[in-house]
Amino acid sequence: HVDYGVILLDENLRARFINHASRQLWKMSDALAQSRPSFRELMRNACDSGAFAAPASRFDAYVEPRVALVRAGDETPIDLQLADGSTVRFCCKALPAGGRFLSYTDVTDLVRHAEALERLATTDEMTGIWNRRHFLALAEGAWARFRDERAPLALLILDLDVFKSINDRFGHNVGDAVIEHVAGICRDAKRDADILARFGGEEFVVLLPDAHGHAAVVFAEELRRRIEAEPLAIEGDSLR
Repeated sequence: HVDYGVILLDENLRARFINHASRQLWKMSDALAQSRPSFRELMRNACDSGAFAAPASRFDAYVEPRVALVRAGDETPIDLQLADGSTVRFCCKALPAGGRFLSYTDVTDLVRHAEALERLATTDEMTGIWNRRHFLALAEGAWARFRDERAPLALLILDLDVFKSINDRFGHNVGDAVIEHVAGICRDAKRDADILARFGGEEFVVLLPDAHGHAAVVFAEELRRRIEAEPLAIEGDSLR
């Protein structure tokens, strides 16, 4: 009657007991559950039924490491992504006689809460790009690679001109809109590998891995040109 999945395996990793929650979770028929299937057969059924996020074509690559963990009695919890977007925490407990006690607990809310906290800790709330603190952490890795491999590395620092006059003339709401507008232009212009962050009030930084000085100058001028060419529309007017 518990609402989390429970599967009891014998020493040969064949199912001796599968509770109702497990049958629902893995879209398992009662006939299969009562046939004492192997753990691998249970995984195959879950894959074929569409319960797993992994496609059937990747079955062996997805399943074999998990079968090996259960066989070894590894008790480290693993979070499994299901096809419906939910997350299940899988735990294996080795039993004295050689069997395994498997449990599957829905931790979707916990995972989403943790992801939300991570976003708050690493991103700038106004613009959605990295914040100063997370930028510095990412920059450490890029700097270490530059130091160890001598890979090219460039840094751009952007500061919005006459920003105080924008706030004074139009108000802080418009000033916020300007910051969001410029952040969006920078986000669209950068490469996937580039690290963009809001570094201060109206200051942005862009770290360019594998970029020599000339390439950085060209990119900086491209950003300046885009910002000039895309004024912000406010109250029927445009703000350059």
